[in-house]
Amino acid sequence: MPELKMAWIMPELVVASPEIKTILTTSSVPDGAFSHKPIPFHGIIDQVAGRYEVDPHLIRAIIFAESGYDPRAKSKKGARGLMQLMPSTAEALGVQDSYDPEENIDGGVRYFRSLLDRFDGDVQLALAAYNAGSRHVRNYEGVPPFRATRLYIKKVLKFRKKFKTEMDARLGRLA
Repeated sequence: MPELKMAWIMPELVVASPEIKTILTTSSVPDGAFSHKPIPFHGIIDQVAGRYEVDPHLIRAIIFAESGYDPRAKSKKGARGLMQLMPSTAEALGVQDSYDPEENIDGGVRYFRSLLDRFDGDVQLALAAYNAGSRHVRNYEGVPPFRATRLYIKKVLKFRKKFKTEMDARLGRLA
């Protein structure tokens, strides 16, 4: 039987192996109770986010919203991996294996950086484009009126705040 890996991801505890992914709600657990657990892909995220000058908490939030930190995730529309890259996007970015966490994160962050640049650093517009496509953001001259996209932006920004708060608390305990 493969070894199970456990990792704390707000607001859920994810127990995963290549074959199994079970999400257990931890709403009754006090905040920070699992803060001693490692953050999945922490090193890769920090390194790649630094390379492309993107907030690592935002990247963690995008990954959590997109795939729940499952590197084998595949959407009904065909998006793959942690950052849910569409095959055509992955190919354009030179990502050969969308299920490889390093390649996927590098490609996804590079793509998100390009969206931030395209939309003059506006995080909400970049998130809208990441979710719904740049053409919709351009056509509507802002966040498209799609309910799913608006909810996605709110969710990612909420997760970003939680990841930042949790990291600040971890760093505070180390000081």
